[in-house]
Amino acid sequence: SLVIAENLDDGGPLKRMKINEEGDSKPVADDIIMQEGGGMSLAIPKKEIGEIRERTDHRDKLRESLIKTCRDGQKAAKQAIFALHRGDAARAAKLLNDVENCVTNDLLPILKEEPNMRH
Repeated sequence: SLVIAENLDDGGPLKRMKINEEGDSKPVADDIIMQEGGGMSLAIPKKEIGEIRERTDHRDKLRESLIKTCRDGQKAAKQAIFALHRGDAARAAKLLNDVENCVTNDLLPILKEEPNMRH
């Protein structure tokens, strides 16, 4: 038998499929989720959903880190330009060195791990 667990926002009801129908002491499989909607039923293993969620969470963290690091690098580059306009070449050189280190040490490793974030 199928037991309705909850409703999904974008699909039909979420259902759990029982593997053991005999009523004996064998465990009931809670590792498969059935989703019905649009005339189709899809069996989605919980383990795969968990792995997808972990990959997505990791990618989101990388993306947030990339965005913050880019902003920090842009800010330092902007400050270097202002320093040059004021005639402070030493400060501009230090800031540009910081930008280079930011790109080399912080941004490129993220892009190497997740090349699709480069756009």
